[in-house]
Amino acid sequence: MAAMMTMFQQFQQFLQTQAETQKQTNQLLKAQTQAVMASASHRKIQAIDKLTKQEDFPVWRDDILRVLKRAGLEEYVTTTVTEPEDEVGKTQWNNNRADIEEYIRAMVPGQKGDPKKAFDMVAQNFEKGSSDSNVKMAQELANIRRANFGKLEAFQLRINYLCDRLNDTKFKMDDEAYIWFCLKGIEKEYSSLYDRLVANVENGKLTWGELVMELQRLAVGENVQPAIVRYQ
Repeated sequence: MAAMMTMFQQFQQFLQTQAETQKQTNQLLKAQTQAVMASASHRKIQAIDKLTKQEDFPVWRDDILRVLKRAGLEEYVTTTVTEPEDEVGKTQWNNNRADIEEYIRAMVPGQKGDPKKAFDMVAQNFEKGSSDSNVKMAQELANIRRANFGKLEAFQLRINYLCDRLNDTKFKMDDEAYIWFCLKGIEKEYSSLYDRLVANVENGKLTWGELVMELQRLAVGENVQPAIVRYQ
């Protein structure tokens, strides 16, 4: 009987400890949620010019992606971000979406709802230009050069933009063509890298994704060094 009473007391103590632990966990989650909400409610995203004309869209798109990337929010307009299961994650997710929705609506009145869908809708409305605009994009891609951009990151954003847009037109090309255009754009500034990657292309050992990763690694190192100067 004494042994049973001891076991019962130990079990009660265990339950009490578990309850205290759960209480502390709940308090911690609540505090984290409040912190997330507070930080989100005070988030200031850099303002850029409103989008009003079709010809301004390419620059506007590059600007907004740069600003959102700096704020850690770019993926909400470039991919579908799944809602997290935990409460803190859900709160952060909802706040991020609300911030971007408000941000886009401030620059393009009438846009609301899912950030990616809103961003895609803006693209559809402003990118459905004439054949002339598609020709200009193809020409720009053929002549794009790293020297015309302050940072390699900006060069990459523009390359990606042009490739994505051309993929939706009759000027769509295969990845190898995009690779050659991109390599031509960096030939002068990064000759050693250019030679190595050209050899890989010719041997069938370089994909578009691998090229993007190469440039991203290079851009990370470049960000801690003075930007390449553009000479007029």
